[in-house]
Amino acid sequence: MSFYSDKVLEHFSHPRNVGPIPAADGVGQVGDVSCGDVFKVWIRVRDGRIAKASFQVMGCPSAIAAASMMTELAAGRTPEEALRLSDADVAAALGGMPEERLHCSNHAAAALHAAAEDYVRSRASLGGGEPTLLDRLRLRLRTACAARGLLDGPVTVTARALTPEQAIGNPEHDDYPVIKGRERMIEAEFLGARGHAFTDRPGGFSGTLAEILDMPLANNYRRAVFVAAANAVARHLGAAERTVHCRDEDLTRCAALLPDFVAANHPDARRIFLVGLQPRFAEALAPRFELRIADLDAENVGRKKGGVAVEPAGAAAGCLAWCDLILATGSTVANGSADALLAAGKPAVFYGVSGSGAAALLDLPRFCPCGQ
Repeated sequence: MSFYSDKVLEHFSHPRNVGPIPAADGVGQVGDVSCGDVFKVWIRVRDGRIAKASFQVMGCPSAIAAASMMTELAAGRTPEEALRLSDADVAAALGGMPEERLHCSNHAAAALHAAAEDYVRSRASLGGGEPTLLDRLRLRLRTACAARGLLDGPVTVTARALTPEQAIGNPEHDDYPVIKGRERMIEAEFLGARGHAFTDRPGGFSGTLAEILDMPLANNYRRAVFVAAANAVARHLGAAERTVHCRDEDLTRCAALLPDFVAANHPDARRIFLVGLQPRFAEALAPRFELRIADLDAENVGRKKGGVAVEPAGAAAGCLAWCDLILATGSTVANGSADALLAAGKPAVFYGVSGSGAAALLDLPRFCPCGQ
């Protein structure tokens, strides 16, 4: 008969650090669902040390306890030090493990090693710099596409700017930025799969997938083409869903679903920072939550939606400090501002289609119930 230590039972009953880290700096997975436990580990690195590690496990109680303890042991170590954390260290920290369950702690350490190695590879590919969210998206796409042999041939990615009607149809309201001409939708196509991304610098593109993955992301035009293409490729890979914008009255229906989504997934959230003015979202959220809105478009600043005055982009720092939940347009992925939002350390949800590929490949929470 096996006997677990009090620490094993406590970590199993109350596991620490469960669930994905959005846009993690390193991700690792070990195990095989067909033959045993599966461990997935995420790490966030700040100032050269692991600021947080988290996990998901498909396995037995000792596997859950081992992964929980591993995340506590990983915190504060450099990635190189994490590579030296052993299965014996995890088992010892748990006060010992029944011999027949020792393999579970082996998997926990191995999953951490895989995440640390992923981080080290990412930095090396950037010449030692810290990767941005778009850097991580590029790396994940490159790895996934290389594994499918998609980089070997001249497979073409095309992108074009859509008219407002092509982008969102004919909704009842006419105050959406794309209708007002304040932004445009880019549509990319890859092997029959489509992906959308909003931008203030529209343009077309035709080239290979390798060219997309090597494209310098120096301006909003290039970033939008890359993100739209990433969405289309992620759709083709089966990783992303709803990569094409909803149309007509689905825009209003989507907004009506948002307050209940927030209440169900973030029950403690009272103060919401809406990043990017989505008029129907503001009207739906304001009756149930405290709401602040910031937008890059100077024309919107000072105007009220849902009784809430829109603030300038410069107010974002104060809004981030104030809020319980960040609700950000996926366009922040395309314009490069999502990193600053994630750095605030607050729960964040990205809405819409622009962030669909990044959400799927980088574990970003997303709200887009009506996309196509």
